[in-house]
Order: sequence, then structure tokens, then C-alpha cells
Amino acid sequence: MKRLIKWAGGILVVCGTVFLGLIIVLPMVLDPNDYKDKISDQVYKQSGFRLEIPGDITLQISPRLDVLFSLGQIQVLSTLDSSGIPLLSSEEVQVELSLLPLIKDKRLVVQGVQLHGVYCSLVRDTSGRGNWEAAAPVTTEVASSPTTEEKNPVDSAPPVQGKDTVGKSPTLELGAVDISRLTLRYEDQQEKKIYEVKNLSLQTGHVLDGQSFHLQSKFLITSSGKNNSALSLDNSLDTDITFILSGKTLQLDNIAFHSSVKALGLPDSSVEFAGNLFVDLEKKNVSLKELQLSSGDMAIRLDAEISDYSAPVFKGKLLVPEFSLAAFLTENKLPQPVWKNDSALQQVGFSCEFAGSMEEIAVSSIDVLLDGAHGTGNFVLVDPSNPAYDFTMHFDRLDFDSYATVVPEIESVSTDDTQEDAQVKESGKESGKESGAVAVKKASSLEPVFPVESLRKLQFTIDLSVDAMKLKGADLSQVELKASGKDGQLQLQPFQAKLYDGSITAAVNLNVQGKLPDLSVKGNIDHVQIGPLLNDMTGKEEVTGAAVLSLDLTTKGNVKEQLIRHSNGKMELALQNGVVKKLHILEVVRQAKAIYEKQPLVQTAKDEPTGFARIDAIGTIKDGVFENTDLKAESDLLKVTGAGKVDLVHEYIDYLLKVSVLRGVDRDLKSGKSEYSKFVIPYRIKGEFSDVKQEADVVELFKAEASSLLMNELQKQFKTDKTDGEENGEEDSSKSLIEKGLKGLFGN
Repeated sequence: MKRLIKWAGGILVVCGTVFLGLIIVLPMVLDPNDYKDKISDQVYKQSGFRLEIPGDITLQISPRLDVLFSLGQIQVLSTLDSSGIPLLSSEEVQVELSLLPLIKDKRLVVQGVQLHGVYCSLVRDTSGRGNWEAAAPVTTEVASSPTTEEKNPVDSAPPVQGKDTVGKSPTLELGAVDISRLTLRYEDQQEKKIYEVKNLSLQTGHVLDGQSFHLQSKFLITSSGKNNSALSLDNSLDTDITFILSGKTLQLDNIAFHSSVKALGLPDSSVEFAGNLFVDLEKKNVSLKELQLSSGDMAIRLDAEISDYSAPVFKGKLLVPEFSLAAFLTENKLPQPVWKNDSALQQVGFSCEFAGSMEEIAVSSIDVLLDGAHGTGNFVLVDPSNPAYDFTMHFDRLDFDSYATVVPEIESVSTDDTQEDAQVKESGKESGKESGAVAVKKASSLEPVFPVESLRKLQFTIDLSVDAMKLKGADLSQVELKASGKDGQLQLQPFQAKLYDGSITAAVNLNVQGKLPDLSVKGNIDHVQIGPLLNDMTGKEEVTGAAVLSLDLTTKGNVKEQLIRHSNGKMELALQNGVVKKLHILEVVRQAKAIYEKQPLVQTAKDEPTGFARIDAIGTIKDGVFENTDLKAESDLLKVTGAGKVDLVHEYIDYLLKVSVLRGVDRDLKSGKSEYSKFVIPYRIKGEFSDVKQEADVVELFKAEASSLLMNELQKQFKTDKTDGEENGEEDSSKSLIEKGLKGLFGN
């Protein structure tokens, strides 16, 4: 027994000595560097790339079966690239493995990984071929292997798992990872663009399956090239990572990503990203917690859950805390209009909840803050591939005038230039050619009004309400707008609002199914005080009074001129207790009378307006021309009737009014008041919209007045000379003779 024990102990000592000798001697006897050429040949045969290993290959095995593999400088070159620039190069690669845990527990333990000085250059040449596209690998003939039928059934049988391996999942244990000076460069010679990831470094703590470890990394991303924007992103990343191979889960906690952005023509800025991420690869679920993307004073916060990301169903919350968007754009030199009001976009905020899938997205509890205005609403998008929208929104107030922009001023030209331009324009007219300004104006008038193709595809419903609104200076309240569209049929019905002691309602229908869009408009204005409205919108009260308007209009076309020319319909207008300040009927009559009588012009109040208790007009619109035949206006002094046309196509008006003065208006020291009530004064309003003329035809009026006065005087004198016994027949005959004489004197 003692001898057996001695023999066994001796065998163990011999085996241990041999094993230890192999560990020590094998790396000394077996030099991996002797196989560099064979390794290179095999790489070329299998991939078509040339592998060069100018550095040393080191292989060390410890008694605990820890293997340290170290690879010095290497280069991988493309056989298709004659530039000599390596596709991949590395200064040092070092990997340390523990084989014993893998043999015993099916557990891979990597003691450490080091990777330094790696450079990868990917180039697509002008012909579109990439240097990573290797030539066809060289194949060698190998001995034919037995067919499936010839194989030994025992060899083809699946391996039998032992008790210790059944149900076990592989695990990973990794020591510290250290990567430095890694650069990836991509150049597209066709597009003349270059992208680079430079000086990437990455370090981790001890990586163990199921336990958290820290990761930190830094890298620089740049873009350059003739056709590329110059951009530089200096990035850093810190996070805690936990992965479980058996459960196929990955968790990133305390993510802190920072990027410093430099771009040509823009100020330096920074972007930060923080939050937590959980990914379940088996269930295909993703969870985003407390994610925040921020830059300067702007931040976007997100919480979301995604189930089965292969066919995602998601829900979450989005928040943009209050900040100054105008200041953010200014600080980052991003384009924005020049606002008339400095308060524009100084206060912006947004929040909502969302849920949905690839078939429908619902955004609820929308809360908007815009420069003191507060809005709430909901939004639904159905079938993103063929989208249909449903949007509901309510604001307590909206001031659109706060977002009016400053129109750039046009530099004034000298008088000589102006005269020269006028001569050029005149010569252009004579030669039948249009000036540049006219050509530009015509070109702009031919621009489409409606985006027909987009509207044909649009499906939507909108319900918008605003408690108080300012638009173009006008104040509106209780504004309601409902609109819908489907299959090229769009409706705005109703639109209604209260304004200036009155109200406005409108219904609009637009059909874009045909070659030309068809448009119909029905609207009503009920007792709106025009004076304050015009004063707020234009700064002038050209017309005052309570306006009542009814409009029923149809038209077709897709440019402004078409829409005006094809407009047809009916319009009714009434103005109560109004004043038309540009209508100076009495002033024109007085001045015309003075000119006719060769008397000094009558001194009247400057721009004395004409007021009416009521103005009524009903007219038709045909082919862009409004025609009215029953204009009526009355006041305590005047009575006006009229008829005329307003040509909207050529922007021309031609109206003839018949004015009756209801009582004496001018005093004369000898005769007292001039009485115009017996006469009807023709009054014409005529001209282009930009230059409307007013004139009264008082010649006939004053001829008739003079004739009447003279005839009365002659009749008095004639009666004085007559005896009381003369017959009436003679008196009538005398009167007739006087009238004939007056007609000869004054004309018809």
C-alpha cells in the first residue's frame, strides 16, 4: 500500500513538473512570431486583405491557466487601394484570459483588455468603390468531404449535454477595459465629404455579469470637406452599466453625456444628455426614465415606456420647462425674424402626455405657454402612413401682433436715379416691354394660392377657440374656429367671433378635387362699429357707424387674378349712424358753386365729412365686378341715391350719386339761405382705387336756380304793371314768354 501511494505521489509530481515545464518551456519553444507569414496568408486567402505584422506577438500562460496574448503593431491593407494608407492599423492589443473558469463552469473570464493607437480609414473613391470592398479571396482545393449519406451516423448525432451543462447560460466576467487613441475616418471622394471620430478613449471598471460597473469615454467627432459643413463635437460620456446575459437585459443608470459644439459661423455651444435607460432584449421592451436633453436655458425632459419595439406600443410624458426661445436663438446665432415687439418668444413652455402605436398616436393634456398666453388641448394622429389628424386647442388669449416682423427698409435712390428710372419705364411702355418691377409684380400674382396636391391628401379636423385675440390691431373675443378636410373637400365652418359691439360669422368651403379649386364663402357682419375697428387696424377712422354685411360668394382658380375674375355672388351692406370721412358732398357743391359764379371759394371746415343716418346697398358680383343700382343714404340734411360698379379685377370704381339737399345750407346777406331742396345734384365718384376722384355737376343746378329767381322777379314786375281786370289767360301767356326768354338766355 505504501508503495502504491509512493507511485501515485511520484506520478503526480512528474505530471505537475511536466505541466509546469510545458507552461514555462512552451512559450520559449513555440514562438508565435514564426507564424506571422502563415497568419497573413490565411487572412488574405479568407478575406482578400493583406495583413502586415511588423510588431511582436507575445503569448504567456500562467500556472492558473491565465493566458496573456499581446499583439504589437499591425496593419491591414486593401489590395484595391494603391495609396498605401492602411485600412486598419493598431499600435498595441493586449488580452488576458482565464481558461480554467471556462472549462469548469462554462464562464468566460477576461482579466483585461487593452487597445491603443487604433486607426481605421474608410475611403469611397470617385468611382463609388470603397477600400473595404476586398478583392475575391484566393481559394485552394481541399479534399472532398464525405456526403451526408457517407457520414458516420455517430459523427452526425447531436452532442449529449451533461448534467452540469443543461440549463446553464454562459456568463461573462471582464476585467478593466482600457481603450485609447482610437480614430475612425470616413472619406467620400464622390460627395467630397469627410467624417472622423478622433482620439476615442474608453475605460471601465470590473465588468461582471449581473453587477454594476462604471464606464467613461471621451471622443471627438468632426466633419469637413468641400461640400460639407465644418463641425466639431467634443464629447464625454459617464454612466453605470448593468447587464445580465441570462436575462438578456441591459441597464444604463446616471447617464451623463456632454457635447461641446463648434461650427463655422456659429458661437460655441454645448448639449447635455442625462437620464436612465433599461432594455430587455428578450421581451423587446425599452424604458426611458428622467431623460433630459439640455442646451443653455432650454431643456427637454422625457419619460417613456416602449413595449415590443419590433411592433412598438408606447406611452410617456414630455416636458419643456419655461425658457426664452428668442434669447436661445440669439445666443446661438440661429436665424429668427426681426420682431417689432421685443416681447416675442420671451416665454415659451410645453408639456403633454402621449401614447400610441404605429397605427395611432394620441397626445393628450397638451399645455402650452406662449408669452403669457396659456393653451390646453389634445391631438390624435391616425395611420401615419396615410395620416388623419384631429386637433383640439383652447387659448385664454393670443396676440398675433406680438409676432409681427420688421420689413427691411429699401435704400432710397437719388433724384437723378429716380428720373432715370422713370425715363426707362416710359421708354419701356413705348417699346411695349414691361419694366422689371411690373414683371416681378405679375410673377408674384401668378403664385399658387392653395397647395393643391397637399390639400388633396389632407385629412383633418380642427377645433380652435380663443377667449381674446388681437390680429392686425383688431380686438376679437370668443373666437371659435372649426375646420375639417377629407378627399380634397375642406370646410371652415363655423368661424365666429365678437368684435366692437358686434359679431362676425363665416363659412368657407374649398374643393380641390378638380383641375381648378372651387371656393365658396358665406359671411355675415352684424352691427360692428367700423370706426374703432379701422382706427385699431389702420390708425384712421375713415368710416364710422355700425356696419351690417351679408356676403354669398363663389369663385374658382388658384391664383389671385383667377379668384377675383371668377367671383360671383351677392352682397348686402348697411351702415347705421355713419360718417364717410373721404366723402365731402357739401364741400364739393359749395366750391363748385363758387367757381361757377366766379366768387371766392367758400371757407369750410377742413375735410368736412359727410354723415348719414343710414346707408343701404344691395348688389351682385359677376365676374369680379360688383354692381349696385339701389344705393340709398339719408341724413337730416341730405338724401342720396345712386348706382355704379366696383371693378375688383382692374381695381376701378365708377359710382353716380344723386344728392338732394333737404334744407338751406348757405347764407347770403341779401337773399338769406340758398335753397337746394328743389334740385337733385349729380355727384360722381370715379377712378382707380389708389386715386379716387369726386366731382359734382352743379352747372345745371345753378342755371335752374338763377332762372327760377329771375322768373319770379319778372313775374312780380309784370303783375305790378297789369290791371286787376286782366284775364288769367293773358297771365299764363306772359309767363310762358318769360320762360322761353330765360331758356334762351341760360340755355336748356
